[in-house]
Amino acid sequence: MRRKLGADLKRRVHRLEIAARTSKALELWFLQEDGTLRCDSSDECLTSEAFDERYPLGSSRPIVLHADDAYL
Repeated sequence: MRRKLGADLKRRVHRLEIAARTSKALELWFLQEDGTLRCDSSDECLTSEAFDERYPLGSSRPIVLHADDAYL
């Protein structure tokens, strides 16, 4: 019985570790007038080329809004 509980606990901890590594918080990026993109949560700025390298098409990409939409 004790072995069974230990194995179950290990399995649950492993699942939590995987979930923590793969889950991402919601990221909003805003397209600025100069063509760069700014992350709302970290204030990081990237060129559109650097953004496309980091988040290639077909991958899960963050939400990108035009900077004017931030004022709505």
